[in-house]
Amino acid sequence: GQNIENSDRQFLKADGTCLPILKTVKQIIMNGKPKLMECFINVTERKKAEEALRESEINFRSFFETINDIILVAALDGRIVFANNNTSTKLGYTSEELNSMYLWDFHQSEHLHSVQDFLKNMSRENSRTCPLPIVRKDGTLMPVESRAWIGKWNGKECMFGISKDLSAEQEAKQRFETLFRNNPAIMSLIKLSDRTFIDVNNALLKIYGYKREEVIGKTVSELRICKNDNIQDVIANILQQKRKISDYEMQFL
Repeated sequence: GQNIENSDRQFLKADGTCLPILKTVKQIIMNGKPKLMECFINVTERKKAEEALRESEINFRSFFETINDIILVAALDGRIVFANNNTSTKLGYTSEELNSMYLWDFHQSEHLHSVQDFLKNMSRENSRTCPLPIVRKDGTLMPVESRAWIGKWNGKECMFGISKDLSAEQEAKQRFETLFRNNPAIMSLIKLSDRTFIDVNNALLKIYGYKREEVIGKTVSELRICKNDNIQDVIANILQQKRKISDYEMQFL
């Protein structure tokens, strides 16, 4: 016979609930006369699977489109096959432009060989981290920390990449550096575990009369710049108990 109709229908069960079915109508010959034969197939499981697939797609889109990082999926030859909305927002490229780009188009020309070597070695490791900045459409650089790995996308092996925008962190670091380095008050960073200087500002060097290389890695006791050689231990004990110390008078040489 010949199918003349395939359609999704719903039957009403005795308990009032609906049963999704697939109705197929065939034209057949019976006793020399044309007849119509209807066939009804229960497609409840198929409908559940389709609904689960739709929910999975919605969850996937929600995750990738709300995350604040740049997310890219590329074929093994580097061609972009997917980019989340945040990629366009942060980098300034349209969706159409992204669809015709390759991974190395986001990097400076002098870093081209480094990026290509990075991509070649992707298959040898589960994931890799790339510190190179990303170039926006307007030519400005965005500091990022990128992590990439190999996975499956639409049944094909692809490269996945997530780049975290470090612009805010870089700006905060620069502000701290400016306030710390040029502050007229004496300032230092000291490692709590071994009491050694990690960094000191310009005011400390000027007032104490030391060069930076003479101070970094040394303790107050080794430099003999304090009348009380045990002062660092005393301060460290207070800090461990109270987490902070203020208005504590000392004498330095």
